[in-house]
Amino acid sequence: MLQEAAFVLLHLEGSRGRERALRDLLMRSAPALDEWAQRGLIGSLHLPQAWVHEALATYAYYNDDMFTAYELYLSANCRDPAHDIAVRYLAPDAILRKDHVLLNELLEPFVGKPVEDWAIRGKILMDYAHIMQRLPQLAARQARDAIPDATEALELEDLCRSVPKILGLLPDVFRAREPRHRAALAEITAGLLGVVDRVRPAALAQVQSKFIAEGARLGHVRSMAHDRFTRSLKAVEGASA
Repeated sequence: MLQEAAFVLLHLEGSRGRERALRDLLMRSAPALDEWAQRGLIGSLHLPQAWVHEALATYAYYNDDMFTAYELYLSANCRDPAHDIAVRYLAPDAILRKDHVLLNELLEPFVGKPVEDWAIRGKILMDYAHIMQRLPQLAARQARDAIPDATEALELEDLCRSVPKILGLLPDVFRAREPRHRAALAEITAGLLGVVDRVRPAALAQVQSKFIAEGARLGHVRSMAHDRFTRSLKAVEGASA
């Protein structure tokens, strides 16, 4: 019946009305879009695969199958809903598991593409994942090498300076009233504080965030105090030399 209905709609006059009618049919019939039905619609009637996948993605979304919906929306080139699902439903789990590689993989398909709110949502999380992976590498190399690489030293400074901006934009990324989002916000904040405190605690001197856990806040204060003491000691030694 589905294929027959689609065949009839294909013969409607007016391309816009025909497309709208066919896509509405697919949305209503999504539960019936099994492999056989898809072969008939795409292979025999030559309906765009993207239309079928969009209908299946919407069906998966309303059945709480978020990863399937994400993949199907991407396949249908529907980047905005795929991005929203990645940020709202998939990213928090990756963050709480500290799986920065997975977080990056979820968001990489949107890089360089026109996506609504990318700069203040997905990109912020991708920048966070990059910092959590890259900053410890740079810090380890600087500690190891007698003469630090100038390019890497500049990269390290740039990453540290970007953290306050990321922390300031976090409330736009997640919905703080949702428990998983609050937990993800706290994890991001603690993680960024932790990696920056080990190399440049002064970079976060002005950071104020209600998502900073008390333990992380105290650790940050101690790191800043130690950094000030170390710099003061070096200044005294320099003056005495």
